[in-house]
Amino acid sequence: MRKLILMALVPLALAIAAPATAATGISITNTGFTPNGVTIGAGDEVTWTNTDGVMHRVTADGGAFQSPPLMPGEKWTFRFDRAGTYTYHGLNSNQRGTVVVRRTGVRSVTISTEQRTVTLGSSIELSGDVSAGAGQQVVVVADPYRGPETRTPVVTESDGSWSLRVRPRIRTEYHAEWGQTPSAQSPIVFVRPAVQLRVLRAKTGRFFTKVVAQRSYRGKLATVQRLRGSVWVKVKRVRLGVGSATRFSVRLPRTARVRVIVPSAPGYLQGQSRTALVRR
Repeated sequence: MRKLILMALVPLALAIAAPATAATGISITNTGFTPNGVTIGAGDEVTWTNTDGVMHRVTADGGAFQSPPLMPGEKWTFRFDRAGTYTYHGLNSNQRGTVVVRRTGVRSVTISTEQRTVTLGSSIELSGDVSAGAGQQVVVVADPYRGPETRTPVVTESDGSWSLRVRPRIRTEYHAEWGQTPSAQSPIVFVRPAVQLRVLRAKTGRFFTKVVAQRSYRGKLATVQRLRGSVWVKVKRVRLGVGSATRFSVRLPRTARVRVIVPSAPGYLQGQSRTALVRR
């Protein structure tokens, strides 16, 4: 008898331990539904909340669901188990909405980047989506080269997409987490140091250069180049000093275009300054 009781309790315990599905929220107002379009995964739920001061009802155009009368402040939740596009309406003619249910039974989150290389100081956009709809919190995890991990939360739009603009200061790997679900992708963004070049005195070919990076470039050799026809040629090499900077002089023709190249370093790609036009 005792064994039978224990066996009967096992399914109940498993049912209690199962994680609850996060519901996508929609507000019912006197002017319509907010948002009026959401995208979710099969098996996910949508919760409508009456934020108006009068009674409302939610009804699917094809008869797939219908809420009871919802008084001000009341909520109603429906689980969408089958993929498809569901249009619905409220009591007013201007209250119309759409729920798109994807054919997926697996929670997933994606991440991608518009570019893989950036110069220090510039920003890039990370983006992705989840297999649900609006209002889902995604955590973007940044793992910089030899640096501490950072975590930034973002919230998905009505179609389940999210985006975040970041400014990596050194080579950084990114991934996304949606609850306990990590992204399968982990894009790496490579960073070039910012190389400054300033003309101090054009007549004598006197310049100043500095490398801006998260690590010191002191002691590194930078290459000074000038444009000869359509080809860049080396003029000289200069050693960077305190503050990853140095002053230097070069012999140049009456008109010249000059730039500085610094080599790659741990966490950084090769860097390049702007082109300086010098007229003597």
